[in-house]
Amino acid sequence: MNMKQVDKYKKEILIPILTICLFGFVRFGSAYGYDSALMEYIKKEKFNLELYELSFCTEEVLKIIESDSTYQNDFIKRINRAFDKRLSESQRYFHTFEYVFFLNQISTIKNYKIIYPKSLLIIENLQPLKRDYTFKNYSFPFQNYIEYPEQVDDACIISLITDLPSTVWSDIERDKLALYRFNAWLEFGFEEFRYYPGTKSKVKSTLNKRIVDYISSKHKNSSMPLIVKALKSINHTVEKYNK
Repeated sequence: MNMKQVDKYKKEILIPILTICLFGFVRFGSAYGYDSALMEYIKKEKFNLELYELSFCTEEVLKIIESDSTYQNDFIKRINRAFDKRLSESQRYFHTFEYVFFLNQISTIKNYKIIYPKSLLIIENLQPLKRDYTFKNYSFPFQNYIEYPEQVDDACIISLITDLPSTVWSDIERDKLALYRFNAWLEFGFEEFRYYPGTKSKVKSTLNKRIVDYISSKHKNSSMPLIVKALKSINHTVEKYNK
């Protein structure tokens, strides 16, 4: 998750998409389709969702900034704010994972008769990643990223959705505090931040379902104890609220 990977993505995926959009017609759309209520929510919040959450709304995000120039600056500000130099290295480290995931989600868009040349040009011109962030032990940035209770939810979900080496889970398992936080999230935090009565709105339910479906699909064949435990706990919570 570094500058070389982002540059490679731009050269091999994003620029070809831009070229097709500018010089011909292309059919593509996200795997989730388009949800009007979610789009209105994103507009209202001026893109002030977590970057990983925006990654599950790529159809809505692109449609907003393509069709309404008044929101383009809000989007740019949101992305750049994630890499503000006043943030800690651990925060920018996690935001780098999120941003690369966001770009990768865009690259999966297909099968829809929608073209977003303005949106893709804006994204292509963004330069939020200033440097690489590397840590020998994942538990260090994992813990230092967390300043507020809700950031436990963010850190755990980011860890589950992004393409991290398998060693990060052993790093968490070996660190008592990191393991405690992850287990507490599974036992209480996921439900509290994702499914508690205050989160039962249609918009949040739509977003949560996309996140859960992705995590379940990504790790369905995993044999890593923490991930197996996470899937079991997450699915139990989902089933509880879907009754």
